Amino acid sequence: MALHGRALSLAQLILVVCPAFFLFGYNQAGVGGLVSVESWTKTFSEIDTIHTVGAVKSHNLTVQGVVISTFTLGALIGALSCSFIGDILGRRRVIFAGSLATLVGEVLCCSSFGLAQLIVGRLIIGVGIGMLSGTVPVWQSECSSAQSRGKHIVLDGVFISAGYAITSWVNLGFYQIKSGSVAWRVPLAIPGLVSLIPMFSIFFLPESPRWLVQKGRLEQARATLVSLSGASAASEDVSGDIAAIQLTLENHSRGLSIMDIWRPNDEKLLYRFSLCILLQFYQRMSEVRNLISVYAPIIFEENLQMSSIMSKILAAATLSWKFLSCFVAFYCIDRYGRRMVFIVSGTGMSLCMLALAITTSFPHANKPASVMSALFIFLFNFFIPIGFLGANFLYCTEVAPLRLRVAMASISTANHWLWNFVVTMITPVAINSIGYQYYIVYAVMGACIPISVYFLYPETMGWKLEDLDMLFKRGLSIRGTVRSSFRSPDCDAEGRIPIEKAWQNRSPTECNSYYLNALECSRLTTASENEGLAGLQSLLLTCLYLQLTRKHEEWIQTAGQAVRLAQSLGLHRHSRRFRFCAGEMELRKRMWWCVYAVDVACSVVHGLPKLIQDDDVDTDLPIDTDLDDVTASDIPLPLPGETTSMATFILYVKLLRLFSSCLKSLYTTTKRRNGVAKITALDHELSVWHHSVVRFQGSGMKENDDALPDTLHINSSDQSFETLFLHFLGNVAVVLIHQPALTFDPKHPQFMKSLSRCVRAALNILGLLESSHAGQRLHCLFPNKSSIVFQSTLLCFYHQWMCTLFSLTPSHNLNPLMGRIVDTALKLLDKHKAELVAPDTGPNTCIDIETISAAEDLVRLFSRCLDNARNASVSIERTSSMAQNSLPTSSFPPQADLGGHEPANFESESPMATIPLDFGIWDHDILDFDWP
Repeated sequence: MALHGRALSLAQLILVVCPAFFLFGYNQAGVGGLVSVESWTKTFSEIDTIHTVGAVKSHNLTVQGVVISTFTLGALIGALSCSFIGDILGRRRVIFAGSLATLVGEVLCCSSFGLAQLIVGRLIIGVGIGMLSGTVPVWQSECSSAQSRGKHIVLDGVFISAGYAITSWVNLGFYQIKSGSVAWRVPLAIPGLVSLIPMFSIFFLPESPRWLVQKGRLEQARATLVSLSGASAASEDVSGDIAAIQLTLENHSRGLSIMDIWRPNDEKLLYRFSLCILLQFYQRMSEVRNLISVYAPIIFEENLQMSSIMSKILAAATLSWKFLSCFVAFYCIDRYGRRMVFIVSGTGMSLCMLALAITTSFPHANKPASVMSALFIFLFNFFIPIGFLGANFLYCTEVAPLRLRVAMASISTANHWLWNFVVTMITPVAINSIGYQYYIVYAVMGACIPISVYFLYPETMGWKLEDLDMLFKRGLSIRGTVRSSFRSPDCDAEGRIPIEKAWQNRSPTECNSYYLNALECSRLTTASENEGLAGLQSLLLTCLYLQLTRKHEEWIQTAGQAVRLAQSLGLHRHSRRFRFCAGEMELRKRMWWCVYAVDVACSVVHGLPKLIQDDDVDTDLPIDTDLDDVTASDIPLPLPGETTSMATFILYVKLLRLFSSCLKSLYTTTKRRNGVAKITALDHELSVWHHSVVRFQGSGMKENDDALPDTLHINSSDQSFETLFLHFLGNVAVVLIHQPALTFDPKHPQFMKSLSRCVRAALNILGLLESSHAGQRLHCLFPNKSSIVFQSTLLCFYHQWMCTLFSLTPSHNLNPLMGRIVDTALKLLDKHKAELVAPDTGPNTCIDIETISAAEDLVRLFSRCLDNARNASVSIERTSSMAQNSLPTSSFPPQADLGGHEPANFESESPMATIPLDFGIWDHDILDFDWP
């Protein structure tokens, strides 16, 4: 059949699944509605309970139970046979055989003239239905994706209910025929026509791809998966599914036989088999289909004292209501999970059975009690299909291993039919002998369902069939397996996502790497279990991801969560307050200072108050050593001259503490509040810090050299990027420290000194950013890099203009360099604009507009400089020529293309001037080291 994807799945449902489970429901309930037909009682007088009383009626009730239960006995035999022939013949051949057996049985039943022929026919029908009920769910689940498997198989319950409802209405219609055997022969013949549909269509539909792989027919399995998924033959998903099935067969189910269920093994086969058996037992011993479906007419007629025709109408209505209620399960099964529908269904059925026992205990003359009985029968039929009319078959196929899936599903289905047989046998006698007390048995059984499911049954929603094998294998206990089922299928036994799985099917870009590492650290269980060091690690990495992807609102919120969590864990308190081993104490210190770094970064970038106040911190800096074991009782110190991975981090934290002091003491400061002294003290502290960092070689870093460095390189070949990063932040700190002095009177000595320091730091910043583009992407750590570039260039303009306006002696001769400075800034802004559409960040129109605006403002500012200096000197004219030659090298328009833009005044504030500086946190496991 040339169908693919969704069309093929629909064909499977319509041509096989729907007829198979329609036959299930129709044949099970069909005879129960015929026992009061006049011609039926004449033909089969041995089971006449309408015209008999006393001991004869009691005997006939027993025989009637035997006749009806022969169907379930045959189904038991048919389901068990699947465990032997299912993996030999394949799913399609077994479905064909089951349909054929059903057809033969229907012919025998509708042509019966004696009780023996009827019993044989019912037995053969049962064999066919048993084969179908044991194989079709397996075939269906193995052909469905993990996302839609639940809905597909819960439709089985919809079709079963449709069979129940239709047989009730058919029996009601033919009940009006008072003479002749047509009243019961036609209803028994109708399902024979339905049996023809799967017989003739099954071989036009694909075989189970998992059975094909099991038999080594890989090409057919690949073609089947391609047809079912609608993907191309070269799809990686198809190849991955084939490989996963093979791996499951080879590693997790090698050499399994049905006897392995009883042997100890790491796959917990006995536990999984017990889940199936217990679930089918509950399905039979709590939902009382025989009471409500098969014997509903008898209940309404005898217990509720209704007329024969009214009892049949009401019984048909209850089954139609059950059919409509099935769609609740269809909606819930893949949204709320298997466990939830089982718990809700079991609880509801138990309460309804208890209420039914109470209402039917009153005398028949009590009409309000009879009405309430009818109401609870309807309510009971609402709860049945939520969990136990399709979902039970689904669950049994999901928890079984591939090599034993048919065997375990068949045996559990046989268990279903076994208890069905028992219930069918005892129900007529129980109703006649103990009456309403019979409902209490089922109320107790239903009450056991939510308890058992909560403690014993793992959740299978969203798991691939192959992954479920690993779920049971890695669970250390039953309760541990249940807990693990709520985590992502990619999690390991500790609840973490292995990094190799976190990378699968994801783009390995720089920003996304932090997000994936956050997933690796996150425990995907409950909120309370996330409130630990692993949860804090996840928050920190998420903060970095949000920072780099410019999701500033989410960054602020997540940073606040990280600070609150760290404080709740007491990380800001000295380790002497706690009884931890030395390794864990050191880990807690490192985690705290990471949180501290995030808080300071968020404060600097967004201009927000810091959440962590330095006076509240009572813990030491981390030890300069590599920590390999967090359970160690002693921390080994490095040898003299040994380089550790913590050295850079400690320098980074020290610099951030300087940032924190700067924000606290300077940005509410003027010269009347000892501003000069504070600036001098902070600058001296920064100089001390700077001497502990590996020094750059190159003209750009020399005190008296004003030029932008042509190249940058470092003394040490190790930790080159860390050093680059720290020097960059050091220059940002210089600007933050000395910017407040630029508000002083220009004649004040500190003004020119601070302006000189700011200009030198600005040149270094531009040089570092320009050089990092050639290899190591230093710029990727700064989402607001356009703001840093703009403000650094603006400081150079400000230096030139203030010296000219107030006749100050310039500390740097920038006249020959302004063209190159502006050209460098425009190139950096141009590259920043291109980065905004990179796959790791996505497009961001707002920032792109700001970047373009900053470039236009710089061009206008430089144009103003050229206009003012046009007649000043030859050197300025040369500068103009150089700038005009260099500006067109970027993608931003040169001055001539700016149209009607007015020249920018220095007093006017650019939109970019108000954006605060930004810096990031470096992670040596993510970024590339190969910068030249």
